[in-house]
Amino acid sequence: MKMRAALVLTLLSVAALCCRIRADEPPAEEQPEPAHFTVAVFRFANQTYRPELQPLEAGMSDVVAQMMGLHPQIEVVDAQRLDRAIRRHGLNPARPVPYGEAAKIAGELDADRAISGTLTQFNAEVRVEPQMVLLSDIGYEWTPSLTLTKDTDPVAVAVELARELMSRLPVDPEVVEAQFLVGSHVTIEVSSSAAELGVRLANGPDEAHVWLRNYKITEGKTLGRIEWDPASGALLIATAEGTSDPKWTVRFDAVVTCSASDLRLGLAGSAGSETELKITNENIRGESRLVKSFKMGRDTPRADVLVGADQLMRDSPVYLLATQFGPADGSIPLHPGVPQTAPGSTASAAGS
Repeated sequence: MKMRAALVLTLLSVAALCCRIRADEPPAEEQPEPAHFTVAVFRFANQTYRPELQPLEAGMSDVVAQMMGLHPQIEVVDAQRLDRAIRRHGLNPARPVPYGEAAKIAGELDADRAISGTLTQFNAEVRVEPQMVLLSDIGYEWTPSLTLTKDTDPVAVAVELARELMSRLPVDPEVVEAQFLVGSHVTIEVSSSAAELGVRLANGPDEAHVWLRNYKITEGKTLGRIEWDPASGALLIATAEGTSDPKWTVRFDAVVTCSASDLRLGLAGSAGSETELKITNENIRGESRLVKSFKMGRDTPRADVLVGADQLMRDSPVYLLATQFGPADGSIPLHPGVPQTAPGSTASAAGS
């Protein structure tokens, strides 16, 4: 009994000593929160002013912004919010913004970095040089330039640039995995005398998607609202209250994917109205081609419109960067004759 009691006391003493040692140890250092960054990505500047490089001005910045936006430590300033800020400075969002102005605009939007770059053509090659503006001290940091040739996939180059920019924030670029779908960049023009007109995507969610990037009213000053629900693919165009003789035309810049044989659109207008729908696309040379034309008369308030997917995709495919919320639109047309498959994917020209 005495030996057992002594053993128990010894064990208790060791336990107490261990507790006291642990209590005396300094607390483990708390892991710091990972750094978060907000970046504003501006259109790349076409230094040689060659018109065939214009698609790359927006396309490079699109893919860089989308790639960086997938990283959990990076927030990319919303494109529409950035466009409005550029306009407030008296500049055109469809043109490159000078570095100094880009830094001011990004600062107003509470961004840590402004990202832009240049495109310079030398004979058959295009040099792409991105630039990161550090807003804390308005310092400039150039990343290594990359070269495009007619056989180079511009999206793969943009992805590589995005990874390089992420590493310089610094964050781990390997967190982001790039996946691509292929769609078509089109113009949808709607002309009508309807007080209200609805356009609805009738395909299932696994068959087709439409993203309206922006719109322009080309005729008529009587429109009261234009509402677009990207989740359901429903568009509502309505004239202002009190309009007696509506007549208007709106042109939409859109990106479409379609894995079905046809893109199906539903039209519904006010009784007694007439509506005309035109869909066109452009090739890399900027040449426009009519894909679909449809008219709805006064005696036909509703109609279904079928648009062949092969016609949508012909001549003007673009890459779409896939996110967890579905693909976000890009605007880099492929060169004619280049296989329409994105890096590391099996997507075909008919979309996914």
